[in-house]
Amino acid sequence: MDVVTLMLGVIKVMFSWGLGQISTFLLLIPGIALIGSN
Repeated sequence: MDVVTLMLGVIKVMFSWGLGQISTFLLLIPGIALIGSN
């Protein structure tokens, strides 16, 4: 297996995981705000 291909695969996985974490966090913020306001 090529080193470059391996690196690109790792970057792609980390990037998609990071996007997932960010979107989950952004979805959690309004929920926390709603719970805190009650």
